[in-house]
Amino acid sequence: MALIIEDGTGVDNANSYITVAEARAFASLRSLILPSSDSEVEVLIVKAFDYLESLDYKGNHANPPQSAEFPRRDLYLQGVLFSESQIPYKLKQAQSQLTYEAVNIDLQPTGNGKEVIKEKVDVVEVQYSEKGINVARPTFTTVNSFLKDLLKSGLSSGHLISTRV
Repeated sequence: MALIIEDGTGVDNANSYITVAEARAFASLRSLILPSSDSEVEVLIVKAFDYLESLDYKGNHANPPQSAEFPRRDLYLQGVLFSESQIPYKLKQAQSQLTYEAVNIDLQPTGNGKEVIKEKVDVVEVQYSEKGINVARPTFTTVNSFLKDLLKSGLSSGHLISTRV
């Protein structure tokens, strides 16, 4: 797999805001351990990118139609208009942190709300609990702090603050 890095120019089919080297540098400074294989790290980076792409950001796409959420125009960070030809450093930090988080957890768990309590393989049998359960969504405190100024709804975004659907 090859990463296609969005650099602020509206790169077609971008699947990351960071390189493997940037993810490794971020992790190293924080004593976070990433897989030794670059190809494994690339997969985690893309998962982190997918998570970031599911959020609702301030501003508008700079070059519609564009494949990624960034670059953006009309984006004010701390009261200052951010350049629409750049990717915010805080977004890159968030993707780096999410890359590490993706080592051990599913960043975007899915499910139908029913817990499987019995599963039989031969003559296929599946039994679900009577009471549905919510699929827990992880909370990423560090990622939240990086993204707070970039999101329309800040920390009140359902993806960020809630651990339950």
